Amino acid sequence: MVRPHPRTVGEESRPFGSGWEKRVVYDQAWRRFGLFTGWMCILIGACVLTLWIAAPDWTALDFPVFFQMKANTALSMVGLGSACLLILKRRRRPALFLLVPILLFGLAALYQHVFVASLGIDQVLVSRTFENSVDDHGRIPPNTALCLVLTSLAMLLRALRARPDWWQTSLSFVCFTMTAAAVIGYMIALNSAQDWISGTRMSLQTAACFMCLNLTFSFYGSPQLGIYRSVLAGLMAVSTYMILLVFTYVELTEIEQLYMMPLELAPDQANPRFTLSALVIVTGIVYAALIAYLFVASRHGRRVQRALSDQQSRFSAVVDAAADGIIVINSRGIILSVNPACTRLFGYSSAELLGQNISVLMPEPHRRAHDGYLAAYERTGIARVIGSGREVEGRRKDGSLFPIDASVVRIDLPDGTLYSGTLRDISERKASESALLAANAELEEFAYRTSHDLRAPIASAIGMTAIARDMLARQDMERLDETLQRMETGFSRLDHLIHKIMLLTRTRLLAEDDAKVAIAPLVADILETLNHTEGFSSISFAVAIDPELTILNKPSRVAVALANLLSNAIKYRDPAEAQASVEIRAARVGKNVVVTIDDNGIGIEPALRTNLFRMFVRMAPGNAAGSGLGLYIVKKSVEAMGGSVAYEPREKGSRFTLVLPDRAMEARTLHEDSFDPGRG
Repeated sequence: MVRPHPRTVGEESRPFGSGWEKRVVYDQAWRRFGLFTGWMCILIGACVLTLWIAAPDWTALDFPVFFQMKANTALSMVGLGSACLLILKRRRRPALFLLVPILLFGLAALYQHVFVASLGIDQVLVSRTFENSVDDHGRIPPNTALCLVLTSLAMLLRALRARPDWWQTSLSFVCFTMTAAAVIGYMIALNSAQDWISGTRMSLQTAACFMCLNLTFSFYGSPQLGIYRSVLAGLMAVSTYMILLVFTYVELTEIEQLYMMPLELAPDQANPRFTLSALVIVTGIVYAALIAYLFVASRHGRRVQRALSDQQSRFSAVVDAAADGIIVINSRGIILSVNPACTRLFGYSSAELLGQNISVLMPEPHRRAHDGYLAAYERTGIARVIGSGREVEGRRKDGSLFPIDASVVRIDLPDGTLYSGTLRDISERKASESALLAANAELEEFAYRTSHDLRAPIASAIGMTAIARDMLARQDMERLDETLQRMETGFSRLDHLIHKIMLLTRTRLLAEDDAKVAIAPLVADILETLNHTEGFSSISFAVAIDPELTILNKPSRVAVALANLLSNAIKYRDPAEAQASVEIRAARVGKNVVVTIDDNGIGIEPALRTNLFRMFVRMAPGNAAGSGLGLYIVKKSVEAMGGSVAYEPREKGSRFTLVLPDRAMEARTLHEDSFDPGRG
């Protein structure tokens, strides 16, 4: 299921409720602590370094505590703080350039203590010499040098691998334990915790900086290793406590040696040294058992967590692949989880939806009233949508509304109630239903009008047949001839109507493949077919079409549309016009071929223009005979090709415009897009 943060490469899908959201919150908290630590180290190191370089002699004599951090240590701390900030901001390469010199310096300083040598690195950055209670101000203590090596090495590993690992976490763990013992030693005046070798005290500033740095890199991202932070914190506390016990024992031993007297009381009282040794041993055994138990429990927890994560990943894969939108909210209507189908449905990203009230996906007035719906359900238990499916309206990001089939279920959990909704866009179904209703209405109208228009000529012919028989009996040949002509006209209209009905049926049912159509020759053939039509010879035809203009579409439908429009232009010419004219133009416009037919005929009355392309609507009922199906057939033919037809009144006459898609141009555009590296 979609998470509150963008998916990264290799990231597994995790559903709501897996604890991943809480882990993200904790990681972000530790990241903020790390940023604070970085700036703290930079500030402390810069201040101490400034004092070493610029402070007067009396400052060092009166305030020696400020100079317990050596100048070289202060500069190294500035580098460690800067590297910490760079690592947390994912700028790993600059961090590596800072950490490598610090690691080398720490190793050199540690080498000097171990082998009692001098490499000349102690006075590199020191310009003053102060006489105070501490030893050589340039040489850093051995415990400080060791922590410098461990910390810089741990941060190097994190910068190189961009994620925590066992070596890095172990180094940070050891260094934190050492420096935490030093900080506590300052608090309880336990010198052994600060001075591993007499006179080599780690300063409080140094210990605090090291402790915070290693705390950051111990906890930030540790769940990726399957380590519980609570277990890690317990191990750190236990280790620090054990070190303090050992240092306490060491300090008592040193006091005993210093005063050349054993710490013994009266014969009947216990020896403090024996008591403390027993305390150290017993406590060590207890804590060792506790550490072993925590380790075993942690391993078992990791196995359980891995199994649960695998199960949740499989569940999330199913949810992510669902075609329907799935959304989860709490009892206050706050969106907790959405799947990819839901984001596609509404046009929002997951980050834009998570944490928002679900009412953002609803139109008014439901948007304002939704919280009241939830409160009423919680109070009364009466559900309107919950537990059943219902058709509702959704609101996309762009403000458009669309119909949704929503199914909502209630999920009762120990820590609260959730609601899960499955949402399906039913726009296509609604459009199909509307189209079906419209088709049924058209069919009913068609059946009624057709039966009426078919019956009228037949009834008229039956009546005129009886009249003709009577005239024949009376030998009234002149009137008989007139009656027969009227019968012929009626049958011609009936034949025309039947032809139109057959043409309409073929237009609806015809399954035709696309083929190349040359527009100019097609228009010429249609005009040749219509040249016997009444009034054709009195019309001036002007054809402005490129002979090479072709279109890839359905040839029969193109011919039907053009033939009907040209037939209407001839049929509805204006007899009072000195020179009737029809202009036919065609040109390619983008992916389409646009055909316009202009005439200076009688035009169309404004009252008829609204329903011009409906069935049985005649352009001029009193001026010419017709079925009222011609423009309807044109509209259906053009729509079947994916095009459109439009009417525009002229100052004198009419203009019809056909927009016909050219499949060849569409296919060419798709081909170019698929090979254009600059697209997509």
